[in-house]
Amino acid sequence: MNYPIKKHYFITTFLLLCLIYFSSFSKKEVYNAIKNKNNTQIESLLIQIQKSNSLDKEAYYAASLMFHAQFLKEPKSRLEQFKKGKNLLENAILKNEAAYEYRFLRLMIQEHAPAILKYNNNIEEDIKVIKNNFTKIPENIQKCIEDYAKISKNLKP
Repeated sequence: MNYPIKKHYFITTFLLLCLIYFSSFSKKEVYNAIKNKNNTQIESLLIQIQKSNSLDKEAYYAASLMFHAQFLKEPKSRLEQFKKGKNLLENAILKNEAAYEYRFLRLMIQEHAPAILKYNNNIEEDIKVIKNNFTKIPENIQKCIEDYAKISKNLKP
């Protein structure tokens, strides 16, 4: 009698895990798109991130929105999208101060943001947090940070 319940539980669990896996996005792709200034890749990632169930969804979506804003034609739309992303990212950082990779996202955005936006106040703070907590950051993100440091204006290996 218990077999059908176990089988049902297994199938449900398997389908849920598949849904989570296939609705996720590659964080490395987000970093590479920002680093390489690849609009096509970031547009694709925005769709993937929106469909994602990731706990990091808000921060990565925010960074992607902010980066994508530079490719919009209308200045008003660019500014609105950038501000929306900025608010989402700042909120994600406030909610999870131990998510050091969010600081890395903000650092990348602040290094690429036009000076007129005045979004560069946290560069030194974020570098300090990243360096002080580097070993706590997942290895795949550490590799992205190391790669980015080679081209960064402020973050040095």
